This record gives sequence, structure tokens and C-alpha cells, in this order.
Amino acid sequence: MAVHSDIPQSIAQLYHTPQPFGAHPAWQHIQDKRSYEAVNVMAGLLERHPTDEATILLAALSLQHARNYATSRTVLAPILKKDHSCAKELYIEALLSEGHWREAARLAGAGTLPANIEELSGKPLLFDARRDVSTVLFYSRFFRDLKFINPRSAGVICQPEMVDMLRTIRQLTRVNIDIAVFDQDAILLPIETLPLLSGRSLSELNPERPDRPCFAPSRQRSAINRARFEGKGPTLGMNWRDAEGRSPLNPTQLEQLFARACQLGYHPVITLPELTPTEEAICNRYQASRTPWSDLNSTSRLRDWIASLDSLITVDGPQAHLASILSKPCHLLLDYSASGRWSKPIRDAIHPHCTIHRPKVERDEEQWFLSLLADLPPASKTMEMAAR
Repeated sequence: MAVHSDIPQSIAQLYHTPQPFGAHPAWQHIQDKRSYEAVNVMAGLLERHPTDEATILLAALSLQHARNYATSRTVLAPILKKDHSCAKELYIEALLSEGHWREAARLAGAGTLPANIEELSGKPLLFDARRDVSTVLFYSRFFRDLKFINPRSAGVICQPEMVDMLRTIRQLTRVNIDIAVFDQDAILLPIETLPLLSGRSLSELNPERPDRPCFAPSRQRSAINRARFEGKGPTLGMNWRDAEGRSPLNPTQLEQLFARACQLGYHPVITLPELTPTEEAICNRYQASRTPWSDLNSTSRLRDWIASLDSLITVDGPQAHLASILSKPCHLLLDYSASGRWSKPIRDAIHPHCTIHRPKVERDEEQWFLSLLADLPPASKTMEMAAR
């Protein structure tokens, strides 16, 4: 879910103090991921201002960064009853992080979903998927289960970058159709409600099933990508920066990772908008192949690039979700307070090929990286698994 990116402005509008909101010490701690300090700061503020909505939201957000989801939900409960949108998004994130995916879907659809889901059968449904790419990819795997409620028709409204991907889903009759012309009787539902419309249990969502999710890659474009690496050995895609350009790896760790990958028989393949001089030198030293960033100017092209690889190391983002959908071996680099989309119950069910590397405790800047180096399998083993 795209919770954290939406919250700063919403809270800033609620926080009525003379000082600029961005200068608030608790907010700065949260922004810096220093939740071990932020929780303490917010606990004191919440005790003094137990009904202030901005304080409640900041306290809940700091608790989630500290992975204390149950307490976060307790803190949010008073303003959640007021149908507060920001509190609702945070509460849903906490539910997902604890593996309560159906409860999260029910809360997301509050006010639009009938008490009895079967009442949707035979009715036109229009899903609002105007979210970030990762969120849409996460929930889109549930579109295949719409037959469970047998809608008369199903459409979706989405961001432009997801149009070509969603058009490959057979269950969707219209993609990016205007609400006013879709169907006068259509029921508009947020995409987060899709898990509730699934007839499967969480354990039945494994992408290795015969009827696994859509988004099959283009064979032609995948073959073109593979031809670039032909004769260089098993490929390992590497993406160590998030959308804001931040990386969990320092230059020394990046060098060690490249060295370990080559030692295990992989050929590194990278695609980043730009490299620092140090990164450039490391890539040259290990003869990494590069796919121009301009070649991946759509979600479908990114999908085809991942399909052409043998394995992938990446930070959280669309690459990780696409690797999961394609059953591609993936090593995911997460920070301590990563999204609930990668909580263990959900990860085990729908990301079985993904190995997560994240700090087990805050301020752990080294141990998680050593586990990544140790867990990365030899290229030969990766190829054996792919051949099964």
C-alpha cells in the first residue's frame, strides 16, 4: 500500500502549531527511520495530547516503523471511528503487516461493500486502481478470482503506466474507462477490496498454481533482452536504489556484493537511471551488462526485462512484485520498517521465490548484509531450480 508517501501532507494539514510541521522533532525522526527515538518522543506527546489527531497519526506511524503494529492499531482506534482517511490507511497497513488481509480488505471497502459479498454477483464492478505501481501489482493477482462472485462485467481505473499490463487480464472487460460511461449501475470499489472477493484462502494464492496470475511476459521482448547477455552465463539483475534514489548498500557493501555474485557464477546486469562515479567503477570492474533505463519506460517492459533474467536482487518496488508474479528467484533488500506487503504470512503464500533480507533489530547495519552474502545461492543451483 502507498501509505507513507501520502501521509506527510495530510498530517501537516492537521497539525496546528506555529512551527513548520517539517521541523517537528518526532516527524524528523520518523522521516529518518529512527523509530527507536520517534516512538519515545511520540509516547510523551501522546500522553500530553491524547486527542490531538496529528499526534495520534504521528504516534501510529512511528510505531509501525518500529514494527509494533498491534499498538499502532490501538492508538488509531479513536479517530478511526470518525472515518478519518489517513487513520484508515495506516490501520489497513498495520492489518496487512500482521497478515489480516481479509480484514484489511473489508476496512478498505467500508461504505461500498455489502455485508454479504454474494450480493455483488451479477452486478457490474468498477475497481479504482489509481495507486502506485507496486500497490496495483500486489492486488492485481486477485483479479483472476472475480469468477468467485461472477460479476456481469468488471472494469478498472488506473494510472497510465499500468494500462498495458491490466489489459492482459481476461477478467477485465474495460481498462481506464470513465466512471460516467462504464455502467450506470456499476459499483465502484477500491482495488484493496479484491482479496475479500477471492474464494481462496491465503495458502491457495501460490503463484506456482496452474492458474497463476496474469501479466505473462512478451516472448519477443524477453528474447531480445536475453540475447544481450548470451554467452555470459546465468544473469543476476541488480537494483540497489529505491524511487527516491536511496540505497541500503554503502560502496564497500556494493563492491562485496558484486564480487560475491561473480564468485558464484553470475553475470551482473544492472539498470539504473544514473550511477555515481564509484558505482560506475565497480560495474566496470566486474564487467556488468547494462540495460538502458530508457528501454524500460513502461511497466510491461520492466516485466519483460525481469523475465529475461535468471535471478534478481532488488529493493522494494515494482521490480520485486513483478519478480514474484513471474516466479523469478528474488533477493529483496528491505529496511527495518518495510511495508506489510512483505509480512511473513503474505510473503510465504504469494512470494515463495522471494528471500527477504532486512535488519532484525534497529541500527543493524552489517548483519543483514552478511546474511545476504551467505544466502545467495550458486548460479548453478538457481538454474537447476528454474529447470524443474
